[in-house]
Amino acid sequence: MREKLLVNEVAKLLNVSSHTIRYYDKEGLLTSENDEDSGYRLFDMDDVLRLSNVILLRDSGIPIKEIKSLIHNYSSENYKEKLQVALNNLQNERAKINQQENMIHNILNSFEEKTREFKIVKHKDVKYRFIRNIGYQEKLNSIECLHIFDELKDENINYLDLTYELKQDCKAFMIEDFEKGNIIIPAGEYIEYTFVVSEDKAIEKAVEAFYQHAEDKRIFLDEKIYLTIKPHGMLVVDNGYIAILFAKVKQSG
Repeated sequence: MREKLLVNEVAKLLNVSSHTIRYYDKEGLLTSENDEDSGYRLFDMDDVLRLSNVILLRDSGIPIKEIKSLIHNYSSENYKEKLQVALNNLQNERAKINQQENMIHNILNSFEEKTREFKIVKHKDVKYRFIRNIGYQEKLNSIECLHIFDELKDENINYLDLTYELKQDCKAFMIEDFEKGNIIIPAGEYIEYTFVVSEDKAIEKAVEAFYQHAEDKRIFLDEKIYLTIKPHGMLVVDNGYIAILFAKVKQSG
């Protein structure tokens, strides 16, 4: 009775392809042996355990050459070091996936936001990092955005949306940053106005409409008004970007 496993059985057990196992075997990462009668490669449980570790390290971004060196010149310290590198790779990949997931959520939400509307919503506390003040006639150029985002690329920051505090003579450009944010937009009830920025005067017209709506509805607002521009919204609207004006509603009494 056969006591060892065939390639396809190991592949099924570890949820990998037979081709992958043969490749690792060819690279000298395994110690399987040929069956004398059939000529098939056979694997015992030590081979399976070793293979599971090889797969873990390889799937975590460790090169074949380094795994091979680890196996043939094994030390617990070296193995620990490779596991730490693997863990770092996985954490970086998770952060990248989370960012991509947020982007997809934002784009899906943009399909709901593309119609102009006013609504009252509840906001949680959100921290922002102040970047710099920008004149109303000034725009962030592509090179400047590249430098800003390049500085922040290794941090868990939502820079998909551009947020500004609209001041009397300038816009304060901010980026959402829960860890190092130095500006807090407090929790509370906010009025939001969603519109499309398709011309230079669009924001100015939206601010006028925003205050007019609040006045007509007898809604009293805090002095600070904020603007969020969603660049990914250009995939949703024909010409322009989706933007949201929002301000905190003053509580009566």
